[in-house]
Parts: sequence; C-alpha cells; structure tokens
Amino acid sequence: MENNQTNFKLFILAIFALSVINCTDYSEDDAPDIIFPVSTGNTWNYETSSYLYFKPDSGTVDANTVYTDTLSLYSTIHREIIKDTLLNDTLPAKILYSVETEPDLKQQNYYSKEYLWNFEDGLYRYHTDLIKKDNTEKKKYRFKNIAFNNISELKAILNTRTSDNDKTYPWKLIKMIGYPLKVGSEWITEYSYTSFVRKIIGTETVITPAGTFFTYKIRTFWDLDENGIPDDDMISIDYFCGYGIVKTYIEFQNCTHTDEFNNILGYFDSFDTEMLTNFKVDL
Repeated sequence: MENNQTNFKLFILAIFALSVINCTDYSEDDAPDIIFPVSTGNTWNYETSSYLYFKPDSGTVDANTVYTDTLSLYSTIHREIIKDTLLNDTLPAKILYSVETEPDLKQQNYYSKEYLWNFEDGLYRYHTDLIKKDNTEKKKYRFKNIAFNNISELKAILNTRTSDNDKTYPWKLIKMIGYPLKVGSEWITEYSYTSFVRKIIGTETVITPAGTFFTYKIRTFWDLDENGIPDDDMISIDYFCGYGIVKTYIEFQNCTHTDEFNNILGYFDSFDTEMLTNFKVDL
C-alpha cells in the first residue's frame, strides 16, 4: 500500500512538472528569438485591480506609512491586433485596439488604437493614439500636475499626451521593447514633453490565470519633472515574454485628492496590476 501511495505521489508530481514546463515554454537562452507577436487576430484579455490607499500627508511609502481609507477598483481589458495599415501611404504598421470595461457598470473607461511595428532592434509604437474619455467631468485627482478621475485615465494620458502636442511629426517612433532581450539593456525614448528610459531589470516566472510564463521585467523610468533624474515616486514594470505582456504593475505615490477649487483634501498611493487571463496568439 505504501509503495502504491508513493508511486501515486510521484505520478502527480510528474504531471505537475510537465504542466509547468509546457506553460513556461522557453528560457533566457531563447531571448534572441523573442519578439512581440503582432500577427493580425492576436488577442489578449486582462483583469485589472487598482487599489487607492488614502493618507493624511505625502511622504515616503514604507512599512510605517499610515493609511486612513482605501478604494478598490476592478476592470477588464481586451486588446487585439485588428489589422495591417499604411501610415502616410508608406509606413507599415499593425493596429492594436484596446478597450477597458468596468464589469459591474458595464461602462467603458477608454478605448485606444496604437500603431505598432517590429523592427530589427525592437518593437516601436508610432506617435499616435486615440482615447475616449469624458473631458467635461471635473477631475478630482492629480499626479504631477496631471488631472484624472481614475487610474485607467492616468495611464492613458501618460501613454498618449504626445499625440496632441506634436503636430509636426505625427508618426514619430517610440521604442517600447528593445531586441534582443538581455538583462541590463536599456534605451531612451524621447517624447515631445519629456523623456524616459526603459530597462530590462531582470527575469521572473509569473503565474497568471492564463498560465505560467518566464518573463523579462521591463521597467520604465519616467522623468515627468524634466530634471534629468528618474522619478522615484512612480514604478512601472511590464512582464514580457514571447506571447506578449502577461502582467503590468504600476505604482503612483503621493497623488492628491482635490475639491472643485483644486484645494488639496488629502493624498493617496495607487497600486495597479493588469494580469493576463486568456490569449490567442499566432507566433
């Protein structure tokens, strides 16, 4: 009986090991062959969790931070490569369509279109994006002079502010992921209003509802103050593998809560995670 139980346990462990290997699919040795999958028809679905932790004052976020209230927000995001196109009749691009929806309210927070293309040295996004948002509603939050009503809107603004500011070169290229993937590699991206550095800071095995993936952690170092020093109150990390982005983590520290006259009512820290739930990718 004991031998049978031992054999059964070994069988279960073997099945589990095989499932992990099948979900992981590749290792760091395969990095030179990994690019963002931009085939038309590829889709990704995510669950987003945003947690706002309110506090009476601004300051460093650590174990001693005292929060007085919390607000939890949830949404789903659908992204899809919907078609090929030519910009200015000459520049090939793939259109990535995204829509975020609050399940309870069945209300779309935003939709956007990004124009992507894989070059030999990386995935680039052309300098354009379309956003749907209510510009008439009073913005109740602020982060570094950016007014917003929810974290989805703040993320969309950070990704698209240049579209409205640079009319002279509407198809400016922004390097999003550098190839080949290598821990420690970094690249500078120039926006019309600021610049940021993206760097592969390490690797991590990420468990999601869609599976287990060996990923490269790509961190964005913003400089919204334009003082030449990366902002230390904003953390943005994409977890990337050959199937695309499987997880995104963004942290905003010391956002302000304001009244209708822009008087500060308090501060809060925001912790936002997008987690891949399912996908269909043609590699």
